[in-house]
Amino acid sequence: MNGEQQHFERLLESISRGSTDDIKVLLASLRPSEVAALLEANTPDTRRIIWGLLEEEVRNQSLQHLHDDVRAEFLQAMDTAQLVTAAEKLDTDDFADILHQLPNIITDQVLEKLDSRDRARVESVLAYADDSAGGLMNTDTITVRPRHAAELVLRYLRLCRELPATTDALIVVNSKDEY
Repeated sequence: MNGEQQHFERLLESISRGSTDDIKVLLASLRPSEVAALLEANTPDTRRIIWGLLEEEVRNQSLQHLHDDVRAEFLQAMDTAQLVTAAEKLDTDDFADILHQLPNIITDQVLEKLDSRDRARVESVLAYADDSAGGLMNTDTITVRPRHAAELVLRYLRLCRELPATTDALIVVNSKDEY
């Protein structure tokens, strides 16, 4: 039995004993993809227990790793504010995939709450079918204006907590976000 399997079994034992402190410690050591695998491997009742013990950031990051049916189970229980918080933590394309699973009225409410830049990015991805190249693309980029000095851009980059994963260049655009 590998280490990951043993870890999951200890977690399930803690759940059956009702030891929430043990569960939280074990959950904190898992990556979001491992949390998703654990959730998918359990019954809906056990999933809800585990979900309730997760930190909000881990929940949001785990959403993108869940299969559609399990993800839908958790999305139905989330309110608009929780979905907006999730949007801030996920890549635009992953969040658009999540919005595709929600009823249009909820999607519209979530989009209203996003700032104009995030909303524009999400809407640009939502305009494409899920399985098309446009629907799969990642639009998380860093853009700068031609008038900005390199020192200002570097200061901005240092202030960013995280850069988009695919950042290997900065894109220079005008006020209409055109190259």
